[in-house]
Amino acid sequence: EDFVIIDGVKYEENDFVYVDFNALPWKKEKKNGSWKGNSNYGLHSFHICQIVNFADMQSEEEVVEAVEVRRFYRPEDVSADKAYKTPMWEVFYSEDIETISCDSICGKCTVYNGDKEKFMPDVYFCQFTWNRKSEKLGKCKVNFDKKDNFYASSIASAPEVEVEKLATMDMFAGCGGLTEGMHQAGVVDTRWAIEFDEDAAEAFRLNHAGAVVYSHNCNSLLLNCVRKAGLQEYLSATIDEEAINQADKLSAREYE
Repeated sequence: EDFVIIDGVKYEENDFVYVDFNALPWKKEKKNGSWKGNSNYGLHSFHICQIVNFADMQSEEEVVEAVEVRRFYRPEDVSADKAYKTPMWEVFYSEDIETISCDSICGKCTVYNGDKEKFMPDVYFCQFTWNRKSEKLGKCKVNFDKKDNFYASSIASAPEVEVEKLATMDMFAGCGGLTEGMHQAGVVDTRWAIEFDEDAAEAFRLNHAGAVVYSHNCNSLLLNCVRKAGLQEYLSATIDEEAINQADKLSAREYE
């Protein structure tokens, strides 16, 4: 047969699919005791693949339905630098063909040659190839738009998303880099910020003139908020003395 039905969804040759991250080998970075993102060690997002052919695969106990798929590598498969700098919806074409069980397929997606700045659910863009053996990138010359019906339906059904911005406080704010990124994403309106270093706090004020910036020990502000809410019983007995002294000096206007 040239198709398979999984959970009521029909999959055919040339379809792009999500594949369970345990179904294919992937590079695990070494643990790093100082890297903040270290909790992601041992995890990987879905693999992005394209169905090439249908086949059977012999397991230890039985013959199971299987598919041959072309692998599209994700940024984290290429390098840590790519994973950091590249949009999560970019993938890299390869000549690597793998055989997987049909049970490893987790849903449909699509790949196209398009604008990397525009994110759409289940749509990935590809401009480069990845050679796993030589560990080199190349220019991708494949035109995906002509091969995939799911692409057209995804574009047609993609809703215009209106995001209601969240009013946020940036703590340990620095000069406002995180806030700037969140503003560019269009998801927040940063109204307050706390930064202990006075120079960094002043830089935040210059970068985000609409925000109220507190150059205080953040615990002093939180302490007064707790007091105002009448929740002193939940305060830790180990709160630092500096925060208590500074909280006592702050006027009500500064934390309302």
